[in-house]
Amino acid sequence: RLNWAEVGQAGPLYVNNVWYATFNSRGGLFQFPFNGLTGFIPAQTTISSNLRPENTESYEVGFDVRLFDNRIGIDYTYFRSVSNGQIVSVPLPPSSGAAQEIRNAGQMSSFGHELTVRTNPIRSKNFNWNFTTNFTSNRTFVDQLSDGLTRIVLAQYGAGFPALVAQPGEQYGSILGLGYLRDPASGQIVVNSVTNVPTSGMPLLSQSPMILGNNNPDFEMNFLNSLRYKSFTFGFQLDWRKGGKVYIHDLTEARFRGTAAETSLREVPVVLSGKKGRIVNGALVVDGDNDISIFRDNTYYSGAVLFNNIEAQLNDASFIRLREINFSYNLPQSTFLKRLRIKSAEIYLMGRNLFLSTNAFTDPEGNFANMSGQSVGNANGIIVTQTPQTRSFGGGIRVNW
Repeated sequence: RLNWAEVGQAGPLYVNNVWYATFNSRGGLFQFPFNGLTGFIPAQTTISSNLRPENTESYEVGFDVRLFDNRIGIDYTYFRSVSNGQIVSVPLPPSSGAAQEIRNAGQMSSFGHELTVRTNPIRSKNFNWNFTTNFTSNRTFVDQLSDGLTRIVLAQYGAGFPALVAQPGEQYGSILGLGYLRDPASGQIVVNSVTNVPTSGMPLLSQSPMILGNNNPDFEMNFLNSLRYKSFTFGFQLDWRKGGKVYIHDLTEARFRGTAAETSLREVPVVLSGKKGRIVNGALVVDGDNDISIFRDNTYYSGAVLFNNIEAQLNDASFIRLREINFSYNLPQSTFLKRLRIKSAEIYLMGRNLFLSTNAFTDPEGNFANMSGQSVGNANGIIVTQTPQTRSFGGGIRVNW
């Protein structure tokens, strides 16, 4: 199959609305209505006079094959799309009188692969086994932004870092923040060589924010099994996500407060691998291989060293999750069911989120929609004080009349 499409999009609902909101003075010096007058201020969002609809051109190629009396099915798709003039909210300086402007902000391109394999290895009167595997992999890159923009902040935690940004040449939603200062020649981490200071021998922080990675996985797969023996059916779904980075603020806090497992080594001296150096007139001077012994105590995990080091708090977002297990039994037709005019009845049991394997500090899938306490869209890759997903169990009876 081969498909091509070109579509326009008007942007978010009510994007071209300008409204006024009631106003009260800061500090509560006086409140409106005041002397019978109501106070209003214009919205903090302005609309560009050159705003136009987004335009997306896309194509896809693929095939759908069925073999051996539908015992094997293969469905593959490759897609690519280019979006021009995407409508986004761009921050403005306070001197403009507004906080952000809705405008067309540039061009993005996406491409990816989707593969579904369905098999029916065993098919008989009393036993049937269906197995389905889905594979997806996609990338979205920011090709360019409108004039005057070097990056757009999509979401951030608090007023600083980490931030998720759209930056030309990088994947959409890349993680921006401070990281380790590294030796330009070797790429190794540089620790502070200045003696007689609390941070001597501890990693230096980069002097400016940089792209540290992104949350997009290399690929995602899920495996669905369904086995039926006579009136009994057993099924389960296993999900596998490989790659991507996630900032977990819970790890930052656990290290700082001494509750993370690694902080139990606080009284063990260590020489961190890498180089030692110092900042002289704003430039890095490398003094050679590190040979300074330190204790990874409170200073090490404080704001002077690791707390503000976003790179140090990034986790691998890979995981394997047993998403669901289900078991059911179809009740045989009986005189009782027929009297009730019940065509079929099934008793079922199920469990969800029963197992998770990951190297991340906490569930890397949790809170991807927004940030806890900072309810912001486009926040995939930032997790702040999340509540991990819980196991759930259920059961019941399904009846068809």
